Amino acid sequence: MKKKFYFPDNIGIIIGCAFFLILAILPLVELIKILFVTFSYISKASIEDTIVRFLIAIIMIVPVLFFGYTISHYLCYTIILDKVKIYIHEDTNIKKKKIQYYTCANYENIYSVDIIWSNRKSNGEKSDINSIAGTEKIPYLRINTKDGKQKLFMIMFTSKRTVKKIILELKKRAEMNDNEIIMEDIESIINSFKKCE
Repeated sequence: MKKKFYFPDNIGIIIGCAFFLILAILPLVELIKILFVTFSYISKASIEDTIVRFLIAIIMIVPVLFFGYTISHYLCYTIILDKVKIYIHEDTNIKKKKIQYYTCANYENIYSVDIIWSNRKSNGEKSDINSIAGTEKIPYLRINTKDGKQKLFMIMFTSKRTVKKIILELKKRAEMNDNEIIMEDIESIINSFKKCE
């Protein structure tokens, strides 16, 4: 089976990333111009002029770095289905604000699948009051395993359409591993995702 990646694709995230991309491209173009002019005329320019241009170039790098950070932050919520398991990587927040920890579940060990809303972290710990999960409930794709464990995959930044695709693909892969997952009708599960949005 081919590895499948389900990226966060909530419309708010897409618009936000497009906005930051525009904010990052404009300074990047200006940065290239400044560096080109500075290095082309470095022997003719005064030291003050060169220093000012380098400072402007450094200031223009900030939006580019912020865009990179924003993209990497949301990409860590990508849910991945490979040959034997479903998993999600740990998020990039600092320890106090971390919500999603590395979580995986093997297809043959899955008992049931549903969606829950919780203000706890994915590892079950109570969330810090300063984190997003400490102030509001967030949606998780919950996988209960045959050994009684609960695996939580944060789907806050994922669209309903993509969540539906994940569940259908997960069910298909589990069945290919001779495992019949217990779950409600797919539309009922998706409706529980819609209720608290």
